[in-house]
Amino acid sequence: MNKTPELLAPVGGWEQLKAAVNNGADAVYIGGSVFNARMKADNFRGDDMKAVIDYCHERGVKVYVTLNTLIKDTELAKAFAYAAELYAQGADGLIIQDMGIARLIKKYLPDMPMHLSTQGTVYNKWAADLAKEMGFCRIVPARELTLDEIGQMTAACHELDMEVEIFVHGALCMCYSGQCQMSRLLGVGGGSKNGKGLPSGRSRDRLPSGRNRDGLPSGRSGNRGLCAQPCRLLYTDDSGRSSYALSPKDLCLIEDIPALVKAGVDSFKIEGRLKSPEYVAVVTRIYRKYLDKYEQLAACGREDAYAVDPEDMKMLRQIFNRGDFTKGYLYGNPGEEILSGSSPKNQGLYAGRVVGLQDVKKDRARTLIDVDTRGAECDTIALGDGVELPMTDNVVTYVKNLGKGIVRIGDFKGAVEVGDEVRKVTDRALIERALGENAEGKEVDGRAVLPANRVDMRLVAAEGAVPRLQMRAGGATAVVRGEDILEQALNRPADPERLSAQLAKLGSTPFEAGRIDVDIDGNPMIPISVVNGLRRRAVEELLAVRRQVNRETLTKEEITAVVEETKSRMEKERGSGGADRVAGGKLGRTRLVPLELFMKGDREDAIPYILNVSKGNLDRYIEEHFEDICRQVKDCGIATGNLGWIRRFQSAGVKVYGDYGLNVMNRQAAEAFAEAGVQMIAWSDEMSEDGRHVMASSAGQLERQPKILERIPLMITEHPLETEILTDRKNEQHKVVQWYSKDKYLIF
Repeated sequence: MNKTPELLAPVGGWEQLKAAVNNGADAVYIGGSVFNARMKADNFRGDDMKAVIDYCHERGVKVYVTLNTLIKDTELAKAFAYAAELYAQGADGLIIQDMGIARLIKKYLPDMPMHLSTQGTVYNKWAADLAKEMGFCRIVPARELTLDEIGQMTAACHELDMEVEIFVHGALCMCYSGQCQMSRLLGVGGGSKNGKGLPSGRSRDRLPSGRNRDGLPSGRSGNRGLCAQPCRLLYTDDSGRSSYALSPKDLCLIEDIPALVKAGVDSFKIEGRLKSPEYVAVVTRIYRKYLDKYEQLAACGREDAYAVDPEDMKMLRQIFNRGDFTKGYLYGNPGEEILSGSSPKNQGLYAGRVVGLQDVKKDRARTLIDVDTRGAECDTIALGDGVELPMTDNVVTYVKNLGKGIVRIGDFKGAVEVGDEVRKVTDRALIERALGENAEGKEVDGRAVLPANRVDMRLVAAEGAVPRLQMRAGGATAVVRGEDILEQALNRPADPERLSAQLAKLGSTPFEAGRIDVDIDGNPMIPISVVNGLRRRAVEELLAVRRQVNRETLTKEEITAVVEETKSRMEKERGSGGADRVAGGKLGRTRLVPLELFMKGDREDAIPYILNVSKGNLDRYIEEHFEDICRQVKDCGIATGNLGWIRRFQSAGVKVYGDYGLNVMNRQAAEAFAEAGVQMIAWSDEMSEDGRHVMASSAGQLERQPKILERIPLMITEHPLETEILTDRKNEQHKVVQWYSKDKYLIF
């Protein structure tokens, strides 16, 4: 039987943290005030981070910190100092995209676990192999993997002693994560107005001149933690039809837990660091329930009996869904089924349809509406629920049951018409249960207790000796002794059952009593106050053991030395012309050509490149023609923007160049690839000023070489976009190009 995967919950603030821990998360992922991909979440600052780590460790929960943005040269020193601080505080792992900070951590903090973010766009075993070399112990692969591909990935990673973490619930990106420039470039109103932003780079239109203090476009970059989600907006296709063409439904794989466990997945990740505490509570609790349920069924060979209660699915949909759920690419490309439909927002549950209006005009205009609730998916509409209609949404402040399935609710502002659909988007009672409170605001004990928090105890009480209590939980042990020797009992001898019951009173601690042994020697008298004191001290010591960080941390002087060395090297490279290991140098070629065209004969002065995302048809093409490709590129080399093919071509003696998809934004990252034998010829598109790729010069500087520049794709997706043009709300047109492999679509 495969081990039960870790349940990894999202945390954006203290309330979400408590919700995750109290509802059964094995681990949480959180962000600090800098360098995390959800900068709009509350996040944790200063001493809060240590407090979070201690809080979780006391409860047997791991903490992974997101350090998953791309990092500029000028930020590397600060980023490394932050990583060193997290290391000293006891973080259980760092989720990382940038290979520059990864290189520094591997070199100076070698036992700090690093997880390669889904922004690394990993989808095959060769990419995992290189990631292992670069210091990572866990992969969060691209979300476009099928179940079979997930199984292949986990098998390959386990051979490398690496783990695989996949998203099982929450929001999806339409684009391959990390390969999206939509928010950053459209955030300043960019885009091709004439629809001629073709892969050949012949379009000459430029983006507006909005710049930040670094001279880069001032849009909100997803790779820098500020995604504005332009994919959730309306677009018009070339037939004039408007729709949410780039907005996917939320992922839900709770029904697929057995298949994913059998595939060997190590960690189930819930998306949602911007979500509410009640969302975190409900989703974590339900996934905990079904992970435990499957484990119990598998233990007795009854896996086939696994099923999800429709009421639990209803709760998941009620707490948040964008037009129901999708299984994403788990069983193949879902096509149009993946789209959220009529709205990119939470659509809740169908509550009925408007059959009458009651206008009330007193101090202000308001409307009561009569709703036919027959056929509703949700329970009764109640005070405090949130409902949404096509043109308005309100919290319900008035409810009257009119009978025969008709409910009058209000008050509403905005346009309401008979026939409008009513959807319940928030359920007050569900929120109260999720947050552990009833309608009177009193706490409800719904805390999930992880196996690591079940405490085994042994009390030894002997006449003529001090009592001793041992507590063990999740591999941690605490032993405390009484202060006074126990005397002989004259009237009331020690009762093991009574002492056990007293020890089991763990109250508001994170623990739950497991096995309790009471060893009595002789006829000692042991007061209840003594037992209570031993229990209290043992709990405190056990918590202290869990908080303890057993790491040889860097001193402030050592951190300063690394930081200064990093700054010094950066300045030295800026002033020298000998950074060939970092930059492209004189390539002697003037064009970058898609591999498919290169193999068809377009080779003069060309370097072929593999699209950043080659998963699928392009991978199969390369595999089937690998020897021929190697012969054709022997003299010129090949460029790639993904980890996946680097080692394969190098092992065949082919020179490999690093393209923009590797997202190299600092010279430490370039050095990391140089150490892997990869010479960078293009920097991350995050450094682009005008919507064109930025090439690397022989001096390690940014250089304009128009002949080999292309326009930046705003998005690379597997979703079939059956249109040649998408027009956004600013009436700007974006060209849609089906790639040569026929299974990828690029938006320019």
